[in-house]
Amino acid sequence: MHYLLRTWTLLLVLGASLLTVTSSCSKKENPAPAPTTGAVEGLISPVGSITTVTATSSGGLTFPVVPNGASGAFALPELAAGTYVLSFTPASGYVAPSPRTVDVVAGKTTAAGTVSVSGNGTPRGTVSWMKDGTAYSSTVLSGLINNQSFSLEAAAANPTFTDNVRLDVPLGITGPGTYSLAGSSDPRSNTADYWRTSGTVTTSYTTQLRLTSPTTGINGTGTLTVSSYDAATRTMSGTFAFNAYNLDNGLNNVVRVDITNGTFTIRF
Repeated sequence: MHYLLRTWTLLLVLGASLLTVTSSCSKKENPAPAPTTGAVEGLISPVGSITTVTATSSGGLTFPVVPNGASGAFALPELAAGTYVLSFTPASGYVAPSPRTVDVVAGKTTAAGTVSVSGNGTPRGTVSWMKDGTAYSSTVLSGLINNQSFSLEAAAANPTFTDNVRLDVPLGITGPGTYSLAGSSDPRSNTADYWRTSGTVTTSYTTQLRLTSPTTGINGTGTLTVSSYDAATRTMSGTFAFNAYNLDNGLNNVVRVDITNGTFTIRF
């Protein structure tokens, strides 16, 4: 009886071992399928300069993605292996960079690198100033900034009126420095302007030298100081202040406005 019990026990142990070996063999005979897709990753600089990155396959299929709004990173996952062309849709104020060709390898992530985006000369950022003890700030900017021209205009609106400031350095700004805003008889002279629009009425003030009678010879003064300037990142910041005149009502009714504590931090 004991002999039979030991025999059955031995057979059960051998059977379990055989099942384990068979199971192991079955797993080795069915490996996981090889990956058929890969991914592309990259970075947009500066952040916000590109609205969409699009990967186009050799067959014409397109795969768009929006870069991360905080970091500028973008990722295109699960692309079939092959060659793709990356194209970039610029945000307002930027120039589209050249397309890039990347090869996607199954099971791997292809690095597209950093895509540097240049501005088109349109200023973007913040301009602030003081007038009559009231502070104004604007992100509604316009103008053109490059090596041959500096024209920066900011508009600050409220329900009653809109205040505008414009700074002009016609020969351009290429680095830190201080520039006079006192107009002269030279049409290329640096100037500053301020105007307020209320309904259909606009009252304008300028530092430009007045050359017509009876207000000939009257002009304002002011300075524009560029404290930081980076041509590579197309950024600059600085300060400004000026006094300007409205001479529309003749010599006996000259009105002056003082703009103080002006600052600007812009990308162009």
